Amino acid sequence: MPKTIQKRQFDGRGAGDCGQSPAFIKHRDKYFKEFKDLIMNSVKIEGMSFLDENFVKTQIFTVGYVGYYSLMDRFYKTIPETAILQYGRFWKEGQFFDENNIAIGRHEYNFEDESENAWRILLATPSLTCLFEEALRAASDLADCDVGIMQNIRAVRTPAFWVTDNSDFILSVKSAVQDTENGDTHVILEKNLSSLLTTMKNETPFVADKIQEQKKIIRNEFLTRIGILTANSSKRERVQTAEIEAGVGETVDLIYTVIDYWNKQMKQYGLDKYKMTFNGTTENYYAPSDDEDIIEDEDIII
Repeated sequence: MPKTIQKRQFDGRGAGDCGQSPAFIKHRDKYFKEFKDLIMNSVKIEGMSFLDENFVKTQIFTVGYVGYYSLMDRFYKTIPETAILQYGRFWKEGQFFDENNIAIGRHEYNFEDESENAWRILLATPSLTCLFEEALRAASDLADCDVGIMQNIRAVRTPAFWVTDNSDFILSVKSAVQDTENGDTHVILEKNLSSLLTTMKNETPFVADKIQEQKKIIRNEFLTRIGILTANSSKRERVQTAEIEAGVGETVDLIYTVIDYWNKQMKQYGLDKYKMTFNGTTENYYAPSDDEDIIEDEDIII
């Protein structure tokens, strides 16, 4: 085997999590699970049992579509054909699978009005946006921030230097500090090496606070994407009412890209009983009731 190929196989940069640290994977998985739960709770579908709703939402948020057979009134996993489509066109046919992931045949997709015997593919958004993929990217970015914060905090620690010419003393002190410190923060040298201490300087800048602010921005941007309004935590100055309303409007519009597209398909196929609705409180702020007092030309502090 050529040396270049052998080195490439074992350089720690393989696919998946091979090149990721355990700390990164731990933080990423924690955020990813949290975001998946929030996405699943961001919308609800009427007329479905808990099991069917969980399956349908998992499919559209994972791959961007789900199958449906009108004769059985059942939702199925489907894999569309691999043909290259024209822009704006839909797949013509695809494979369907039952609950045991066993193929139940290849069928043509029906995009017409109500039909008693139609195989359909229901899309999440026009671009087939997979929110779980976006959640994984956001979780990875947040995990990078967490790892960077801890690395920076550890890097700026000031170690305690001990100077001695007694080797037994070195072992004794080193053993003691290992029991009391979380990490090796003491450097113990023999006396004849103490002259080198003048060159030992920790010039690592402290940027953990800046990374923390960036972490808030990444998190808030993703929560906005799934319809969760977040506070303006990155700045503490006075915020105009118009700015707040613009943020609320963006939050509502983003989540409704999924809701509206789903409901248009339900109306087209006569499946209005499976209407999707927003499951959050943002709308209450976006569309206040008529009897509420309207505050005009006033600043709001966040």
